[in-house]
Amino acid sequence: MDLEDYRILEQVLPEDYLKLSSGEFIKSLPELVENLDKMGDDVFEFHVYGDNNDFSEWILDVYGDEKLSEKVRKIKKKKDILKILKVELDKYRKNRTLKIDIPKNKKDILEILSGVGHGM
Repeated sequence: MDLEDYRILEQVLPEDYLKLSSGEFIKSLPELVENLDKMGDDVFEFHVYGDNNDFSEWILDVYGDEKLSEKVRKIKKKKDILKILKVELDKYRKNRTLKIDIPKNKKDILEILSGVGHGM
């Protein structure tokens, strides 16, 4: 997992919100998980029926996560989609660590702050 992968935990841009048939907007994958749990069956069935799965399409279109999108696409039950999304989000949350290089001397710190040699 690289830093790009953690974008899946963040809120998306307004133009990428998922509009539910109930009129509500989903702004992030964690928010989808929260809403799936309390979503009415009529709303869920509007978005997941036959070969159609709006949640899978949204994951692919907005986050570009083909593997997760495909996992979700294969499932037709709300509780099973919820389970898969919770597991995936937990993986991202547990592995979310950032490596920070701390400069070892004053010269390096000043270079970073001034942008010298760092394309700033």
